[in-house]
Amino acid sequence: MNNKIAVVTGASKGIGKAVAEALLEKGYVVIANSRSLINLQEQLPEESDNLFFVAGDITEEQTRADIYSKITDVSTKLDVLINNAPGAEPKPFESLTHADFIIAYEEKLLAYLLNIQTFLPLLKKSGCGRVISIAGTLGTEPEPSMFLNGLINAAIANANKALAAEYAKDKITFNCINPGNINTDRYQAVLSGLSQRLEADVDEVEAAVLSNIPLRRPGTVREISSLAAYLCSADASFITGQQINIDGGKIKSI
Repeated sequence: MNNKIAVVTGASKGIGKAVAEALLEKGYVVIANSRSLINLQEQLPEESDNLFFVAGDITEEQTRADIYSKITDVSTKLDVLINNAPGAEPKPFESLTHADFIIAYEEKLLAYLLNIQTFLPLLKKSGCGRVISIAGTLGTEPEPSMFLNGLINAAIANANKALAAEYAKDKITFNCINPGNINTDRYQAVLSGLSQRLEADVDEVEAAVLSNIPLRRPGTVREISSLAAYLCSADASFITGQQINIDGGKIKSI
């Protein structure tokens, strides 16, 4: 047991669930957040001295306050914050509405920043705090119909660099993990949506997607969570302000 405390948002499925499980395996006390308590209870082990559930929308101040209260129930500090939230649904730029822009901003970028701001006093007390934000490769190389995802991910990357420099004095590291095509429920839903829009078979759509990936396969959530666990460790204490792509070689830019 390492007795370190970690908060993982979006922890009931996909990447968030895998990261929560990986940190539990490493001996962290994990405070798992999701909008649905039922999903947390169904997808993760039972609550225990090492795992606590806080259900609620992370965009809401009350949810952040509830997480803060749970942290202070079990510790005087926070060692790890994993910012994880889904991106916007694919849409052509010309069809985006004012509400689409606001929702994309509030549900990912603003939520991440307010999480950091809320938990910063507890991260400072750690003496070796870690903030990992799950962003995405579209912030580096945009794609058609994914305008909002690229916009938000680029902003997260910029914020990550700024915060890494500002809080290096407090020994808090800030890093982004940028997943490419990762085999999650969301990935399957995107394939299904593309299939319907293009009036093509799902297998054909996936083959076209994978043709742009040198390794010719989607990634796994375990590949994301293993990197996250490493970035949380003492061995990664000199890594900060970075964007690390896990995309099978899809991103070609330097």
